[in-house]
Amino acid sequence: MQAELARTPLGTKGEQESALTRYLARLRAAQRRNEFLDVRLAELLIAALRQLWPADAAADMQSDTWLQMAVAYLIHTDDTADDEAAIDGIDDDAAVVLALCQALDRIDVAKPIREHLHR
Repeated sequence: MQAELARTPLGTKGEQESALTRYLARLRAAQRRNEFLDVRLAELLIAALRQLWPADAAADMQSDTWLQMAVAYLIHTDDTADDEAAIDGIDDDAAVVLALCQALDRIDVAKPIREHLHR
């Protein structure tokens, strides 16, 4: 899986943003077939990733790589659990984003996700 994600071309911040927008649109469409799909969780994950994007181009390269890998994992719908079909399909994606928040010492960004998961 990691090798496959590493080959997922994401490119610029704009391209990543477009990929996240397309992913969310796919989930919203899939929600018609899977009423249990947690689109709200996906929205929170995307919001967190957007908050983690560095404000400047001179950001830490390691953090940028981690962020790109998290985006790639999120938009890859058939990862550990199928995001569109499984009831808990987005939970593994949440674990990745939460781990990224922890690694970047941005627990503030993780808070809405944790609250949603523990509702």
